[in-house]
Amino acid sequence: MTYSNSVNMSFAVTAPSTHPQIDYPEAVYKSMCVVICSVSGENRVVVGYMNELLKHGVPIIAITNSANSTIARLSTVALAYYVTPQDLDGANLTSQTPAIYIIEKMTRRAMMLARPENVRQLEDNTSYQ
Repeated sequence: MTYSNSVNMSFAVTAPSTHPQIDYPEAVYKSMCVVICSVSGENRVVVGYMNELLKHGVPIIAITNSANSTIARLSTVALAYYVTPQDLDGANLTSQTPAIYIIEKMTRRAMMLARPENVRQLEDNTSYQ
């Protein structure tokens, strides 16, 4: 998912164990903020990735289904949603719809802060605030 049209730059890291995105110049780290979505908040690979980013002082926003998870505790800001976990034969099928909603809300807010001249237009075109 990308929100590059509304904020400076965004990209998805869908496989951090095989395609890590942690080798940047320090100036880039200083301008980053990372949003991590995890239903359980306990993925070891993601926790390792977070620790690398935290070493560089990157703020991390965690969106999880548990405020007490490892990922939530390590993050700079933790946003928890509570939906009933769904599991089918060991596969986690818990909805990430709340996480997507939160990301879209944060993107709109970031855009309003970055471009105040667009606030009125966004308010007119958005049915929810």
